Amino acid sequence: VIDPESGLNAVRHVGIQSGTITAISETPLNGRTILNASGHVVAPGFIDLHTHSPTPLGEQYQVQDGVTTALELEAGAFPVDQYGELLAEGARMNYGASVGYLSIRTEVKLGVRQAHIVTSGGEPLGWQGYWTVARSFFSTPTADVFQEEASAPEIAQMREKLRSGIQSGGLGIGLPLDYFSEAAN
Repeated sequence: VIDPESGLNAVRHVGIQSGTITAISETPLNGRTILNASGHVVAPGFIDLHTHSPTPLGEQYQVQDGVTTALELEAGAFPVDQYGELLAEGARMNYGASVGYLSIRTEVKLGVRQAHIVTSGGEPLGWQGYWTVARSFFSTPTADVFQEEASAPEIAQMREKLRSGIQSGGLGIGLPLDYFSEAAN
């Protein structure tokens, strides 16, 4: 049993009643069901601060590793409430995301909404979005997002979307800075 809060790191017997730990003992406990966890670690759930896998398969791997909370803090998502939409039918963990500067910048500069990096495709928003989709058959318009500096009106739009994302439950601002080196100069 490992308990970071108390510093406990020892072989123990754990009693659970109605989903709550009621006893931790050096000697065996009696119970209706006995689960032998010998050779395994029993610990509070782990928190993953840098995940990009709010998908059923990603969740399966994380649950098997003991993760109970997965947070997308680097890339983030926008709109934040669309983060984890692939798990809408029932997540087995807790999820959260920062407000995704990458998603916002793509929306403002290209007119395409892609809430999260694992969301397939993107939703064209107005004529600018459809023009971006059409150009993508002949070039790589997404390069504009990574290389071009934003204009003053674009910066104002991005600030408003960031504010909106924070007010909608974003856990901060996700800024994968290394990917925007040229654009952020």
